[in-house]
Amino acid sequence: AGTQAIFPTGAPEPPERTVVAAEYFLDTDPGAGSATAVSADDLAFDSATEQLDALTIDVDGMAGGERLGSSAADSEDSVADGPPRDKHEGLDDDAA
Repeated sequence: AGTQAIFPTGAPEPPERTVVAAEYFLDTDPGAGSATAVSADDLAFDSATEQLDALTIDVDGMAGGERLGSSAADSEDSVADGPPRDKHEGLDDDAA
């Protein structure tokens, strides 16, 4: 038996992916596309990496342990969830 290359010569390059949307939610994830939308800093989601527009979240009345979650969708219909952050890891009355 011979050997075969894992990535044979001439294999197609993976498509270039671009960020097409971003969103956030507090505590319970409502599902992809159902959270609060976030704008791209340059007003267009059209690059492989994006800077998000400034975001202010009112955390008054949030109980300890509530979580901020995020996700982003790309041009290949893939959704990536960001790491959840709880109030004690960065959500406080002075910063969001």
